[in-house]
Amino acid sequence: MNLLNVFKAADAAKDFAKGAGRGKYVQGFANDLTKQFKSNLKSMEGESPWGRILPDIALGGGLSAAFTPGDWQDRGMAAIGGSLGGIAGGYGARGLTGVTGPAGIMMAEMGGGVAGDMVGQVVADQAIRTRHGGTTPWEQDQLLYEQHLKNAAVDEFLQSNGLA
Repeated sequence: MNLLNVFKAADAAKDFAKGAGRGKYVQGFANDLTKQFKSNLKSMEGESPWGRILPDIALGGGLSAAFTPGDWQDRGMAAIGGSLGGIAGGYGARGLTGVTGPAGIMMAEMGGGVAGDMVGQVVADQAIRTRHGGTTPWEQDQLLYEQHLKNAAVDEFLQSNGLA
């Protein structure tokens, strides 16, 4: 990189900073990003969508439902949150990166799917909390267990000192 390129980059950064205050560069960046995202998603047209979404449904949704305490509605919310989050994350990572090779596709799908699954699970937990008045069934079980431990410690103290 020569010195002339450094000055060109500095001028471009200065122009960007001036335009960012008016929003034209941010809007232009968003438009370019949207066009690139659509272009990258068009490269997936020949692929089977089931190969991309079944792992997200089985792993993201299935495991979330299996390990979520509560009734079938709580498990369903966890499954939907994990599945949709994983699917959106996988498509999002592929759309943003535009990878085409098998290793890059696998990395983008897995990374985006796991990240999306985490976000989907947070959203599902909030829905479950709303349904149960502020805590999930798992959190309620933890509170009951902590109270049990406190009561056991008090009882043991009282018995060891002859007060009970």
